[in-house]
Amino acid sequence: MGEIRKAVQFDRTGNPSDVVEVVNLETSPVGPGDALIEVDAATINPSHLLTLQGDYGIQPDLPAVPGAEGIGTIKEIGKEVSNFQVGDLVMIPPYTGTWRQQVTLCSVESCPLYEVRPKTTHSIPESVLSFYGI
Repeated sequence: MGEIRKAVQFDRTGNPSDVVEVVNLETSPVGPGDALIEVDAATINPSHLLTLQGDYGIQPDLPAVPGAEGIGTIKEIGKEVSNFQVGDLVMIPPYTGTWRQQVTLCSVESCPLYEVRPKTTHSIPESVLSFYGI
């Protein structure tokens, strides 16, 4: 059983301030190939607002947690994860729903999870780095 954490969620589209609400969501349990990430920073950009309004080209199934970019710290890893460790600062894969306190990523060995290091930060979206202050 996962932890109960805060998240922003929407179950209909419209004026962003009218359709989002802060809810308690259970974080998925960490499986053998998964990682639990504490979200440290998530962006708010025009594509997110258009998604909330229903005007973006890609719309999620509702209810959904908005947010397409973020940076977080690995809090827990599954026993099969060998390329990351607890405490690593990582870029959360796009369209994971980053407007939340925690997210569990499945199969981190095969998903695009990148450790944030000074030598690799040039490949991370500028808006995430600007928000995080890197």
